Amino acid sequence: QRAEGLGRAWIEKIDIATEAPGEATGQPSADPLIELGALMRDDVSRRHALREEIRQMVKDLRGELPPESRGLTGGDEAEFEAYVDHLLVEGSNDVIARLKSDGTGAGE
Repeated sequence: QRAEGLGRAWIEKIDIATEAPGEATGQPSADPLIELGALMRDDVSRRHALREEIRQMVKDLRGELPPESRGLTGGDEAEFEAYVDHLLVEGSNDVIARLKSDGTGAGE
């Protein structure tokens, strides 16, 4: 009976979470970029003033979008806050990635 179901299942989505070396253990790292990333994630991105500035920027931008595109920032206040959290995390990751690129894209 089990064999009848073989080949009829498929995987729709796989989520993979990765962490840079040193971040997973919580141990201090000799890599200053890892330390900067941890500082941005754990301290800077949680500051109320920065969060409020990002919230206002997103609200201003959302007001400029066509009505059918405004849902990208969330359908309600909880989704909007989650979107702001996502932007803060992704922004921090982008800064670190840019710094790790050894300046190869600095002239762009």
